[in-house]
Amino acid sequence: MLVYLYRRKAPWPAVAIAIGVSTLLLLATAMMIDGSLLAFVDRLRGGLTLLHALSDDHNLLRLLRLQFPQMDILSGGLLVGMTALVLGAALNSRRTFSSTTALLLSMPAVYAFGTANNPWYAVSMAAVFFVAAAVSISDSFERIPAIAISSTLITAVLIGAVASNPYRQESSLFSQASPTNLGVLTSPEVAGYLNTLEQGATNAGFTKGTPTLDLTGEFPGTVYAIGGSSPGSGWLVYGYPNSESYIDAALMTAKCSEIGQAWILVKSSAPDGVYPSVLNKRGLSVADYDAVASAETKNLRWGDEGFVVHTLMRPKPRPDEKLTDCERG
Repeated sequence: MLVYLYRRKAPWPAVAIAIGVSTLLLLATAMMIDGSLLAFVDRLRGGLTLLHALSDDHNLLRLLRLQFPQMDILSGGLLVGMTALVLGAALNSRRTFSSTTALLLSMPAVYAFGTANNPWYAVSMAAVFFVAAAVSISDSFERIPAIAISSTLITAVLIGAVASNPYRQESSLFSQASPTNLGVLTSPEVAGYLNTLEQGATNAGFTKGTPTLDLTGEFPGTVYAIGGSSPGSGWLVYGYPNSESYIDAALMTAKCSEIGQAWILVKSSAPDGVYPSVLNKRGLSVADYDAVASAETKNLRWGDEGFVVHTLMRPKPRPDEKLTDCERG
């Protein structure tokens, strides 16, 4: 790909093959996930509905998120390094900026478009486009190895820095060596938390695929770590302006039997769930569940909350008159 950019020759046969292969892979993915293309399209439509439920106040200005550059040392250094790479290639080349180069340099902004995070951080993560732009403007094939080596070194530094300070984790990935029942290594605190809940769930009759509602709103990974499934949405999100509306819309897409049979995960600071109405609207309450396992963890999403206790709860057997109309139907 880099060679083609350098030579400015459009590899149309290769492009046609790439489009064909991508289309076949998309169709195969749709069939594997939903069994048919129409069902897959319905899934995408449902996703758009949930997106609007959570973010109904987005406009073009908010999507652009125009703001003064605010970056940490890592993302700032990466952006400076990538910019220097492109400028170095341009200053040592007799070529002028082509439309291809301009397009490649615009791609980091496209990549960052719509992000809820700092857009400048997102731009710095799209380093591959800076490298491609540097190659496209270079007028000497001999300079390509130097560009490749420079970009590889920058990538190595980036990976090392991110691994040393992973997102919403307390310790470096290099120091996470405690085994879990999932077969992955984590910090001792996370390993203890996951293993305790998983063992307690298994002892209480929890089986793989059991529907589970994460009513903490912040630990969707726990549901999957213990082998459960999340009805309606992979994350019943908490903390955003329209989170409660989003959860209601998500659970409307789930089968009533899933919600009625679902186990729940709650935390000590919100024992009825961060949104009690999630259960109350469906004729349920925390009193309809038995606690089967508890484990302490630190909320790394909201650092000021400190340690909280998560409790996994199993639904109690309910007489028919206690069931919701939805479950009976």
